[in-house]
Amino acid sequence: MYEYRSTVPMQIWCEDVKPTTKILLKGRASLWDSELLSIIIGNDGSCNMSCLDSARQIPN
Repeated sequence: MYEYRSTVPMQIWCEDVKPTTKILLKGRASLWDSELLSIIIGNDGSCNMSCLDSARQIPN
């Protein structure tokens, strides 16, 4: 499974690999833990990183 890196802004990702779309199309089993957490965190645009980048910063 390929996971996008933070060098590509989430706004320009293909719709079918964005976590919110991916969970609707493929179910929660298709998401990495960080992708699922990014949906919970959400993003209001107030910081310089995406919610997925924020989720990746949280230690295991």
